Amino acid sequence: MAKNLWKLQSSFYHLFRSNPVSAWILQEENEAIKLLFKSLPDKRIRIGLDIGSGRGNSLELFIDSETAWVAIDYSLQMIRRCRPQFQEVRFILGDAREMPFKGGSFDLVLSVGVSEYLEDPDQFLREIWKLLKPGSFVILTLTPPNFLNFFRWMIGHRIYTIREADLRDSLNNIPFSILGSSQTLLQDQYLLRKDEGVENI
Repeated sequence: MAKNLWKLQSSFYHLFRSNPVSAWILQEENEAIKLLFKSLPDKRIRIGLDIGSGRGNSLELFIDSETAWVAIDYSLQMIRRCRPQFQEVRFILGDAREMPFKGGSFDLVLSVGVSEYLEDPDQFLREIWKLLKPGSFVILTLTPPNFLNFFRWMIGHRIYTIREADLRDSLNNIPFSILGSSQTLLQDQYLLRKDEGVENI
């Protein structure tokens, strides 16, 4: 999405999320994501990355005293709104397609409601793969092609839909394993683990 368009959309994002229907959909998505998180194998999450932190919805679900969190967002306005609520989080202004972090830095990556705005999901998955430590995890949401998401597109959300079959095709070349999945009205949600023993892709 063009940066100027994203700045405009971010300015009324909170209004979109505050109506009762959107709030119910968000609650449904949050509950499904929390269940995926609970199914994580027993491994200490020392440092996590929230990609597209927005207003802090994902951070609110997962933040705790044992995990150090870094958050990156494309919108300075979003970061300014979010930072006062999460003073212990390190916020970075940046592009999800090319993030300014060293490879193998994170135990867990959250990518909730991000991939739908990116033209090249494979490039994004490769970027996440590089940032994760071997054997670490990503909670990833995709936007399936259905009536509701077509309606979102019609009212101005310039989103890219992805089928599960497309994700599985991508994983033939990007070494993640699917550990779990769930579906909501607007999202397909996945828990993926970075395969060990692969140094570069």
